[in-house]
Parts: sequence; structure tokens; C-alpha cells
Amino acid sequence: MATLPSTSAATTTAALRRAVQWPSLSRRLASVLLQDVRGRCSGLPLQQRSFASCAVRHQQLWASTWSADSLRCAGCHPSSLSGCRRASTSARGSAPPPDMLFEDLMGMSSVDFDGEEDEDDDDGAAPAKPGKRVVREKKPPPVSDEGLLNVDPSSLARDQLVWAIGRASTLKISDEKLWKGFGKAIADVGEAHLEPSEVCRIMQAFAYAPTEAPLDDRQLQRLLKAFAARAAQYNDERLARMIYGYSKLAAKRKLAVQRFLDFAASEVVERKAMAPWRKLWILRSAGHLPGVGQDFRALLVSQVMQRVGGLDTESWQAFIPMLVEHRLHERPGVVNALNKQYKFKIHCYKTPDLLLRSGLPMVLHDLMKTTTLALWLGRMHDLRLPLTAKMASILPLLPRKASAGREAGGDDDEDGSWEGAQAGLAKRAAENLEALKIAELCLRHERDATVVSSLPQRARHLLTLARKTPLEPQEEQQLLELPFVFGELGSLLRRLGVALHPTLCGPYLLELADPLGRLVVEWDANWLLYPPWRQKAHKDFVQRKHKHLRAEGWQVVCLPLADFRRLDASREARLAWLRRAVEAHGLGHLSLDDVQLPSLSP
Repeated sequence: MATLPSTSAATTTAALRRAVQWPSLSRRLASVLLQDVRGRCSGLPLQQRSFASCAVRHQQLWASTWSADSLRCAGCHPSSLSGCRRASTSARGSAPPPDMLFEDLMGMSSVDFDGEEDEDDDDGAAPAKPGKRVVREKKPPPVSDEGLLNVDPSSLARDQLVWAIGRASTLKISDEKLWKGFGKAIADVGEAHLEPSEVCRIMQAFAYAPTEAPLDDRQLQRLLKAFAARAAQYNDERLARMIYGYSKLAAKRKLAVQRFLDFAASEVVERKAMAPWRKLWILRSAGHLPGVGQDFRALLVSQVMQRVGGLDTESWQAFIPMLVEHRLHERPGVVNALNKQYKFKIHCYKTPDLLLRSGLPMVLHDLMKTTTLALWLGRMHDLRLPLTAKMASILPLLPRKASAGREAGGDDDEDGSWEGAQAGLAKRAAENLEALKIAELCLRHERDATVVSSLPQRARHLLTLARKTPLEPQEEQQLLELPFVFGELGSLLRRLGVALHPTLCGPYLLELADPLGRLVVEWDANWLLYPPWRQKAHKDFVQRKHKHLRAEGWQVVCLPLADFRRLDASREARLAWLRRAVEAHGLGHLSLDDVQLPSLSP
């Protein structure tokens, strides 16, 4: 073991703090630093002593992962010893959440055909030692993509059969003969004889199979029964994936097995040690299903709240609206506990973009106290949150996988061209400015005037900068209102000759607006045009947008969407209805004189 020269414990602790930001630092040097600090904590100031204790507590975790994200104690402030307990608990079973859009169907098998590391095969096996990772032998795929259509599923071994089902789902193959062959081969093996990893992978493949692919509902029910019979052998990751697969099947194919939902819900609730972010993703995937009861959702949100400090940025963003929806924030002490945990997290953020996105839901739902608000804005000011492309050009690139509810992917495009890099910088700045403008409008129009006036100068300067900087949306930037919402309405208004144009008001893109008269036409319930799992969030957004627009002096004309959808599908009937709405709201002055309105007579 190497030794350090004679230095003070404070100096060694400072070096250890700097080491957190350097993932390339060797494990041996980290061990030396930790051993040196371990015996001399008593002579340190409180904050340094707490940080050193946190580092010693996480020595095993650091040696195994050694990445900047895990070294920062899962969002804990260095001066908090309670944060160490949270992180050490979550570190045993909580990695950052995987991408639930399409999990790797081949990474959980005992035989891995693509050479990926199998991190989830722990059915009764002893856990690997820290720093040791099991890498499966690389094997070529048993069937090429071109030959998959001609393969006989019954001739494949079990592991090859499971791989082929997942591959066919990935390639969106809908051949009826192939999928019926898959079903017969699974039945020949026997659903009850499948291993948990195989059941999980098959359910995921069925969930992502094309809608045209024929699936046997009775076979799906036998797979769910196979899961229920051996539920104790499914680890938390596989349990979450089973529920996610069922939720997707229920949404795509109207599958409804209430007994499975009830059983899976009880299994999730009983697993007290399950990572909070995993329970949150289960709630997000299955919470919108008709068979999921309000009591289950409220109980799961309550369990997540008990360990809320273990949530990452994306999970934190998703959790805050759920907390408000189930009115848990009205319980005594919940808001105080939430702000306490978030203060710990603020100090650990090094990327201002992620800090902005993590705190925005708390501002929008009025859960952020003034002291936390001042700390949040001040920290973003100190980290130089980029609001223009020029500001973004002098900051480090975004992390490759930033969990902020979007694909960060750095600031360049794939070809690394200069034009792509500039577009990436502009997009990053525009997304930050859009989010901060919404927060500024919320504070200015929905909070008491004394809240903003009592903030420190740095915080007020950042809000003023957001208000005065014009938003310049980029081509690939996804604004919060999707274009299809007003597509038909805009087409009919143009047919009537009503002159309305797209315009920007702060962070909001108004598709049908009169900028000079400060008037905008929208549906009264835009959120009904979105899928069920997006309606609650979009309803909050639309209502907030209308409130902000009226506070800024705009006239918001809301046309009844329900009445419009009840009309006959003929264009003439809809034009007649819209003509009456234009006259009723006094929008005749917006008609173009040189446009001849269509006749509605037969």
C-alpha cells in the first residue's frame, strides 16, 4: 500500500473532495486517501468530518463503480451524515434507472449472443465482489436478421428461441406464420417450466411486438400465471419489467387480467427494500390502467416519499406531480422534508441544466420554500446556466446520458461537424431558457410579490435575464404543445379567411394568434387529444399557460373541443360550427376582405 507524505487531515480531505470530480483517478490512490482520512476525522471541522465519514462509508461502493455520479453520494450534501445512510441503502440495489423504452432483451440470459455484460442474473447466485463484473462469452447470433423469417422456431434451443422472439420484436416483424411458430414452440416447452429471466424477456418481446403480430391471449395468461407461481424468484428489476410489459400489452392490445394486477400490486408494496426510483417507474407505467386502484397509487407514492433522497433527476421530476396529485404534500411535515432533501441535492449538481430541470416541478407546484428557491437560483447563477448559444459555448458539454427527461447526448451531432456543434449549443440554451421562462412567469404571476423581491441579487438577476432574453426555438426542439393539436382547427380557420399566425409569447408557442391584438384561439381542453398517460401533466400545462397569457394581457378564446368532436365528420358541418363560433367571440375583424368565404348552401 502506498503512503502519503505528512499532510494535515484537512488537506487530505480537500484532495479527496477534488477526487470526486475525476473519474479517471486510480482506485489505489482513492484507497490511500480514504485510509489516511479514516483515522484523523476527529481533528477536522464539522463539514470536512462529515464528508470524510461519508467517503469512508462508501469506500466499497467507490471501489466498485468509480464514476462521478456515484461518488457524489447519490445527491447528498457533503455536510449531511443522514445522506450517507440514504446513499448506502440505495447503493446496494439502486443503480441509475435503465431506459424503460426498450430494455435489452439479451442482457439477462445465461447465454449472451451479443456479448453484453449480464448485470441482472442473480437468481440465487452469490453477488459478485465489488469491482468484479461478470462478462458473458461473446457468441454470434444463432440466426441472421435475413434468415429470421425462414427459421423454424421449434428447432431452436430455449435460449435461442427467447432471443429470436426478442429480435423479431425489435425488427418489427409481423409475419403471422413466424409468430404462431413462436407460440407453439413456447407451448411445447411449457410456460410453467420457463425460467424467470425467460418469462420476463418473452413478456417484453410480446409487449413491443407489432400490433399486427398475432398473439395468443391464453398464452399470455399462462405466462402471467408462471410469474405468479414463482414471484419470489423474480428480483426487483424483473418484477418491474414484468409489470411494464403487462402495462404496454394492456394499452396496445386491451389485455385486462385484474388478478395479475392485484397480485403484482401486493408484491410491489410488500417489497420494502425495493429502490424508490423503481417503484416510481412501476407507478408511471401501470398507474393509468383502469384496474389500478387509487389506494395502491397513494400507498406507492407514500413509500417513495419515505426514501425520496434516493431519486435521480428524472425520477424526481416525475415524482413531484404525483405527490401533488395524491395530495400527500398536504400532510404535516412533507413539504419541509422535501425541501430539506432538495437542499442536499442542490450542492451536488455540477451541471446547471439538470439542476434547472430537477427544481422546476417544485416551483410549478408551489412546493419550494423561499430559502430553497434562493439557493436553487443562486446555484444556477454560480454554475452559469447557459441561456444563449454563446453562453453554452464556454461551458463543458452535457453528460452523454443526462437523466433530465430527454436525450442529452452532448452538444454535437453525430458527424461532429461545426454546424452540428453550434446547433447543439443553440438547442441546449433554448431548452434552458424555455424552462426558466416558465419558472419566472410562475413566480411573477402565481406567487406573492414579496417572494421575488426578497430573493438575493444573484437570483433576481437570473430571473430578469430569463425574462428579457428572447426565445429562439430550434428545428429539432420539441415545444410543450405538439403541432397536431391545432392542425385541423387552423386549417378550418384559414378556410374561413380568419388571419391568425404562429407567434411566441415568452416560453409559449401560440399556433393561432393575433400578435397585434394580443389574442389567441385554442381549444378549451387540449389535453384530451393526448394519450391517457399524458393527459394529467398536459392539463396542468394548458391551464398554467392560459393563466400566464391572461396575466400578460392576452385575450384567450377557448373553443369547446367536446362540441366540435360531436359534430358530423363532414367539412361543411364543421365550417358552419366554426363560423358561428367566430361570430360569437367577435373575431370578424380578423377576416381577410379579399378572401371569398365558402358557401355553406348545398
